[in-house]
Amino acid sequence: MTQRLNDLYSDKPVMMMVYGEAGTGKTTWLKGAGDRQLILDLGKGLRSILGTINPLVINTEFSFLDLKDTKGFDRVRDQLFKTMEEEIDNYDTVSIDELTTLGMLAKIKAIQVNQDLGKSSSLVNSRKEKIIVMELSDWGAAIDAVNLFLAELSEVCYQTGKNLLVLAHQRDVFKKAAKQGETPDLEEIRVGIYGRSFPDTIPNHFDYCWHFSIDGKGRNRRYKIQTEGDEIIMAKTRGANYDAKLDRTEGGEKVVSFADVISYNKELSNVHTHA
Repeated sequence: MTQRLNDLYSDKPVMMMVYGEAGTGKTTWLKGAGDRQLILDLGKGLRSILGTINPLVINTEFSFLDLKDTKGFDRVRDQLFKTMEEEIDNYDTVSIDELTTLGMLAKIKAIQVNQDLGKSSSLVNSRKEKIIVMELSDWGAAIDAVNLFLAELSEVCYQTGKNLLVLAHQRDVFKKAAKQGETPDLEEIRVGIYGRSFPDTIPNHFDYCWHFSIDGKGRNRRYKIQTEGDEIIMAKTRGANYDAKLDRTEGGEKVVSFADVISYNKELSNVHTHA
C-alpha cells in the first residue's frame, strides 16, 4: 500500500520506554495513562498507584523456584495478546511493569530451548548451582525472544492505535578498576536487561526511551528525566522536541506526565497531517 508521508504518521500512537533505579517514579508514570490502560503486571509493584487510577491489570503467574517453570515467558506473552484482543475497546494504552522480569523469564526459556536442541547444558547446570548459568548461545536466544516479543507488541499496538508504555530497571556498567581494591568508575547507564557485552537493541522498538533518576531526600527530592543521551546515560527522543533534561517536581508539582506526552504526540500528528 502506498501513502503520503504525512498520512502515514497521522494519529501515530506513543511508543515509550522509561527506565531507572527503584524509587525514581517509574510506576507513578503509569498514572498518566489513566483508567483506559491495560497493565501487564510483572513487577508486582502497583500498590504505589492504588486508589489513583483503576486500569485493567493482567495478573501473571510464573515462578523462578528451582528454574522449573520454563514456560513462564510463553504464558505471559500469550495471556497479554489474548487479553489485548478480548478487551480491545476498553483501553488506549498497553503498559508493561516491568521489562526486566520478562528478561529473566526469557533467559529461562532460552536455556530450556537450547537444551532441547542439544546446543547447551545450561539448564542442568543452572538447576544444580541454583543460579542461571548461560552460554553464549543462550544469551542470543534470550535477546531474540525479547526482541521478537517487543516487535510483535509494537506492531499490534501501532495497527490498533494503542499507546505502548514499558518500564524497566537500569543497568550500571563500570570501567575496570586501575588497581585491585579500587572503586571502579561508572562507564554507562543502560536498560537493565542483559550484560555489558551485548548490544542495546531493546530501545530500537521505541520512539521515546527516557531515563528516570532522583536527587536529594525528603522534601528536597527532585524527580529528574533525561530525554537525550550523553556520554554515560542512554536516552533518546525521536520526532519530538523536549528539553534534554526535565524536572518532574518543579515548584512541588510534576510538570510533565505520560498524559502530556500523549497530548503532545497528537499535536505533532495534527501538524504533520495538515502541513
